[in-house]
Amino acid sequence: MLSTRDSPFIGGDGTDATGLPLVGWSTTGGDLRIAHFLGLHALQVMLVAGIVTSAWRPRIGTIAVWALAGAWAAVTVTAAALAQRGVPLP
Repeated sequence: MLSTRDSPFIGGDGTDATGLPLVGWSTTGGDLRIAHFLGLHALQVMLVAGIVTSAWRPRIGTIAVWALAGAWAAVTVTAAALAQRGVPLP
């Protein structure tokens, strides 16, 4: 989605100047960078969750990682859908 657009902003100011401090995510309209951030960091979170839960009983750890992956995917898809509608998340 990001590569097919001229800007990550949908609606709102269309600038980082009015965004959240530190990350610059838009507070006035949709921002595709939020879903991008969530999707990229899911890779790291799932890896750490797998390593941590492998110390548990393997069956429970597997279920926990799958549950976390499903919840993380739902949040990421929701963030992308809201951004496409021009709704600011923060």
